[in-house]
Amino acid sequence: MKTIGMTILSLGCLLGMHAQNDFPPSGDAKIQDANLTIETSLWRPSLLTLRDTHYNPDQVYHFQLESDGLKIKQDGEVNYQFKSGGNFIVRNGNTMLGMGSPLYKLHIKDPLGGAAIGLERGGKLWRFDLQTNSDRLFIGHSDNSSIVTFHKDGKMGIGTTSPDAKLTVKGNIHAEEVKVDLNVPAPDYVFKEGYDLKSLQEIQDYIKEHGHLPNIPSAQEMEEDGIELGRMNMKLLEKIEELTLYVIDLKKEINLLKKDKK
Repeated sequence: MKTIGMTILSLGCLLGMHAQNDFPPSGDAKIQDANLTIETSLWRPSLLTLRDTHYNPDQVYHFQLESDGLKIKQDGEVNYQFKSGGNFIVRNGNTMLGMGSPLYKLHIKDPLGGAAIGLERGGKLWRFDLQTNSDRLFIGHSDNSSIVTFHKDGKMGIGTTSPDAKLTVKGNIHAEEVKVDLNVPAPDYVFKEGYDLKSLQEIQDYIKEHGHLPNIPSAQEMEEDGIELGRMNMKLLEKIEELTLYVIDLKKEINLLKKDKK
């Protein structure tokens, strides 16, 4: 757009000079140290036309003033429009901010790095940044430079710039409901014939030796490795089902003792 603007200025200068200034009918012309005003009292479909005839077909752009701004037309279609309120509209094409050829409706390219997009209000700024090698996209704020991080391998981090899972959150999560897909079997196997239910004496001996329940990670392991909710819930359910079996056995023993006393 900068190139188009300079072309408009140069050609407009040629059209707006006083009649006593003569220019060659062909070749280059130069206007220096001059102001230019193109003025009309009538509506015109093209206040200024740029035509390049060495292309086939000719490349023609028309610059038209309307009550709501400036329109740049090609073949009768409005391709670009600068509206009076400061809006810029592109129709039927891609827009590049930076150097290069646009590949999308809005293509931003900044070889020097820095924020690609900034949104500011009330002195506070939200910004979208690309890592130097473009491996990560950061969403940040004036008060927090990296709030959300997207990694090129599909990982997303909240509160961390180095996500190690599809979603990594450094901080608390508040949710109304969490659904976990199981990758381990549910522990109904506890109630099946042949399940190796340890005796209470064996459980007691194991606790004395290891300091935690069988098939449950130790406190140190959980502190170092964390816990997987799906797997841990199934382990806890396994212990609840084993406790149920112990209670049933104890109930049978109590009933036998009561019977013997009669």
